[in-house]
Amino acid sequence: MSALRRWAGSRAGRAIGFASGLVLIVALLAWLWFAHREGLVAALDASAHAPWWMLALLVIAPAANWAATSTFFFAITRRAGPVGLGEMHAVIGAAGLLNYLPMRPGMVGRIAYHKRVNGIAVRESVRLLLLSVALSVVALLVLLGVALLSDGAGELWVYAIGSVPAVLLGLTAWMAGPATRTGAWLLASAARYADMVVWAARYQVVFAVAGAPVSPAEAVALAAVSQAATMVPISGNGLGLRELAVGVCAALLPSGGGEGTDAAAVGVTADLISRAAELCVAVPIGLVGMWVVRRNLRTARGRRRSGAQAPGTGPDLLSADDGGRLSS
Repeated sequence: MSALRRWAGSRAGRAIGFASGLVLIVALLAWLWFAHREGLVAALDASAHAPWWMLALLVIAPAANWAATSTFFFAITRRAGPVGLGEMHAVIGAAGLLNYLPMRPGMVGRIAYHKRVNGIAVRESVRLLLLSVALSVVALLVLLGVALLSDGAGELWVYAIGSVPAVLLGLTAWMAGPATRTGAWLLASAARYADMVVWAARYQVVFAVAGAPVSPAEAVALAAVSQAATMVPISGNGLGLRELAVGVCAALLPSGGGEGTDAAAVGVTADLISRAAELCVAVPIGLVGMWVVRRNLRTARGRRRSGAQAPGTGPDLLSADDGGRLSS
């Protein structure tokens, strides 16, 4: 636990990191306004006239990411400790919101939570986190291969074909039994792959909303850059860094971000729109998740004091999910 506290850093360090992210966001907005105002206004005007279903997808997609990520961590964690599916959704939601602070305190808090409530060793949680990163890389590479091989087939067909591995893995997991070791791995792989498909689709949609359509393969590349920037623990959730990285990536894409546009400016603007939609989902889900996590921690603390039950050996502390849990 002391190692986790060292990673989380001091309050001053977190404040500096958060401030650096905000400063970078302000700097990017100033750069857009003073140096690329025409591109900014064009992208915002295009988004204001985008079809309602595209704007709806921008809000629905982060919720789908949350569900896929929660299912992934449930699948790979539940064999290490008694974690409920609803409980994991609450933990991931809370962690996602807290990760907007520097040094990824949501990730640290999630590991500490599993230690205290579910009795899962810190080393095991870290191992599963590294596994998550590895599976994300594999999923993005597979999806990129599908996008390149399906080039010219049309975006909907590419994503339909690209989603097949997730469906097949999910069905195989169901047939093998999600509670079994094999089933758990298959379910985790399906959830992680689905998560990456949604991330690529998000960039496909948001660049179309900004008036600068990209190809599916380019959307996968943007998703990969975005994921890498988000993992940098300087600013919260890659705040500022992600937007900058997406802008740089957009400038390097073959499409150039659309004819007659400044690709970097459009890329930054598009990711700012995506960030705004993401926050519309992350805030309410995160606040509810934090309430559930706090309640579970209090319950576990009370059980330890009474000596009635050791942490991590009892039923799912999110009682509303008891009926939906898969037995170990």
